[in-house]
Amino acid sequence: VDVPRAQAKDVSFAIEMRSIAFNPDLIRVDPGDVVTIRVFNNDTGVPHTFDLPAFNVHLGTVSAPIQPGENRSVTFRAEPTGGFYFHCSSAGHATEAGGGRWTGMAGRLEVGDPSRPVDLAPIIVIVIVGLAVGLVAVAYYAVRRKRKPA
Repeated sequence: VDVPRAQAKDVSFAIEMRSIAFNPDLIRVDPGDVVTIRVFNNDTGVPHTFDLPAFNVHLGTVSAPIQPGENRSVTFRAEPTGGFYFHCSSAGHATEAGGGRWTGMAGRLEVGDPSRPVDLAPIIVIVIVGLAVGLVAVAYYAVRRKRKPA
């Protein structure tokens, strides 16, 4: 059965640059959407850039950044699917964390379903606690049974 593909749509986002941060720092779109992002530098006296390398987007450069009070925009098609980081290239504003990830003045563009791995830590803790409680209960009943007169 052929399922018709959803019609791509035009989506727009305004991202504010202030206090060495992006707001919002997470945007979600569907695959194939035509995305327009307009960034506004609302920081006082601090120039910024907006870089989304996976889509070859570079608004402002270190030598010619987006100055306070300025804004810039870009339009692109959101393909392929996945999670992609955007960041500011100004010195000290963001740090590359490896694998295309960034920290600091950075954000994330999600194309399609979020690509987050399942965190197994809570499940593992619950299983370990459950086993420990079970072993304590078995030991308690074993000791109690031995002490019971026949």
